[in-house]
Amino acid sequence: MRFNNKRMRLILPLIAGAVLLCATGPGAAAQHRDETRTFQQAAGIQTAMLRGKQAARYDFPANGNPYWTSAEYRLGDVVIDGNAYYDVPVNIDAVAQRLLVRVGDSQVAVALQPDRVGSIEMDGRRYVGVGVGASLPEGFYEVIGEGEEHVYKHIVKVIHSSTDNVNGDAIGYRDPNYRYDVSRYFALRRSYWYRDAEGAFRRIRSKDALLRCLGPRKKAVRQAMRISNYDQNGADFDSFCRVALEIAAR
Repeated sequence: MRFNNKRMRLILPLIAGAVLLCATGPGAAAQHRDETRTFQQAAGIQTAMLRGKQAARYDFPANGNPYWTSAEYRLGDVVIDGNAYYDVPVNIDAVAQRLLVRVGDSQVAVALQPDRVGSIEMDGRRYVGVGVGASLPEGFYEVIGEGEEHVYKHIVKVIHSSTDNVNGDAIGYRDPNYRYDVSRYFALRRSYWYRDAEGAFRRIRSKDALLRCLGPRKKAVRQAMRISNYDQNGADFDSFCRVALEIAAR
């Protein structure tokens, strides 16, 4: 998207730079957020954040959705091209692996490549974008853990078609490429990587695999979980990773 006014094309980046280089001191972080919001409101959809392709549309009937969790856009704090933006309506396209940024109050969204997205803070969770050629496959990852070690969770959705019921619900529409009714759905694939304190990644597929990554701390983590009555076998994998890393960091 381009600015309609040549002068605005020159002025807005200067304003953005001034906002992002705010003064340090007490209350500077809050002031930074307020000034950034003021700039975003003044620039509207002309901010550099929205320089991208229009998001893909999935208009065909299908079970599930193509997004990380739901089709609902949520307000998040994002870092794009090294610049911070606050309270931005965003979502993650898990099929195309793109960050979706809604334009104002419209239904139009811009799709941004992972290598442009430094981080996303949304619903109390943190995500990062990984570009082509990195240690991990290109896409978006939820970062689990608060210390020097993390688990990176990756969700990819793939469009499939089936003549059988999917999730107990057959759509029952007729695809012109088939001689019978077809149920189309978004299949979800999860994968996890352990990231050590030095930044090296190792794919993990089980709770035991994560514990093995912790080396000599493995026994202490198991014991702490047992003493605290933490249900190792019953806990979902995300929660298990979060608790294990927290204990290992003590």
